[in-house]
Amino acid sequence: MKPSLPYFPRRVTGFTELLVQISLRLLGVVPVETYLPLGYTDSEAMNKLSLTSFFVLLTWVALSGGCTLLFVQPDHYEPDDSFDEASSIDLGERQHRTFHVEGDDDYVKAYLSENTEYLISVKGDAHINPVVVLYDEEKYWLDCIDSPNSYHSEIFTYVPEYTGYYYLWIFEWGNDDRGTYTLSVEVNGTD
Repeated sequence: MKPSLPYFPRRVTGFTELLVQISLRLLGVVPVETYLPLGYTDSEAMNKLSLTSFFVLLTWVALSGGCTLLFVQPDHYEPDDSFDEASSIDLGERQHRTFHVEGDDDYVKAYLSENTEYLISVKGDAHINPVVVLYDEEKYWLDCIDSPNSYHSEIFTYVPEYTGYYYLWIFEWGNDDRGTYTLSVEVNGTD
């Protein structure tokens, strides 16, 4: 398995983007993967590299013998890195989200009714192992969901004891990978 690359937060031009793509393919960086949430383009992802970072990157690739390059843009819900910044999700909504930097935490709140069974789903790509921690409205820990049998997704049901906001803290196990995932909260038994 080839090593991952550091993230270079700088801007480049379209010409440099082309130079990056050609050079990485010539150096055998396989595959060059770009993970983007809805609303972003490939050129926006490539604009995260500066020319200086590009040459550092090429040197690193040449010395290491190749790598997997992974660009992940912040999703539209950022910042959502704490209870106070928690974004909302509506019942039945599917949100396309990212872990765009190592250690990215996502906090989400959903309004749930008592004695109703909900299906909560976090489905990640091949690069991440999501963990979900459930809290009540007072931010008391209720459960931690990290199934050893489903590496890329966590799907579970929950029946609240009272009506109110419930929080999900979603993070990548190990906090060392970037990638995308889809989050949904819905009444169990509905499509």
